Amino acid sequence: PEAPVALSPTVPHPTIGYVFRPGTVVGYLGAEIVVNRFHQRSPDRDEVDVLVLGDSVVAGTNVPEGANVGAVLEQATGLRVATIACDGWAPGNLLAYVEAFGTFGASKALLVLNTHDACSVMGENYPALPEVVSDQALRDIADLLALLGAEGVDVTILLHHEATHPEDRAGDEAILALGAMPTHFAPECYADFIHLAAAGHAALADVLAHAQDP
Repeated sequence: PEAPVALSPTVPHPTIGYVFRPGTVVGYLGAEIVVNRFHQRSPDRDEVDVLVLGDSVVAGTNVPEGANVGAVLEQATGLRVATIACDGWAPGNLLAYVEAFGTFGASKALLVLNTHDACSVMGENYPALPEVVSDQALRDIADLLALLGAEGVDVTILLHHEATHPEDRAGDEAILALGAMPTHFAPECYADFIHLAAAGHAALADVLAHAQDP
């Protein structure tokens, strides 16, 4: 018999660009993940307490169910967490997601940015070694923060550093100017130069747990 055709973990979306396919899929970084009807790697809920927004670092498609940052944060705090993230998403994708699906009644959002996907513009490939956050990306971040604020969501921004990250990287300046809190973890927390292993997701969840405290 012929081998089954592997489905892409994402499907097109008319305004967001692409989203995770609902159901059980194998993510781009190799782990089997469960995706709810809102295209989140989270339990299926209409209302939550906290949004965690980001790109592949937050999506964690290299770690198994229960080990990704959203799941660990929920286990640690007892809060209902929605992970709004997908591999390769730019700030414009996050903005379009919130415009399409809303904030699910959350009172807090934790936005995790880095100078890779945060440098990029929705629908465009980002450079191999991005150094400067584009004007469009900055506008998308500003619009995202304004939209969340208008919905009464308190936002904390984190700047995720690479495993070997020069502290003076030019692309960080614009993100730090937004009031972002820089984060960096021990080498064993990284699965590669930027993505986190399970230990890194636990470490990031600990940072986020303290960041969302009143």
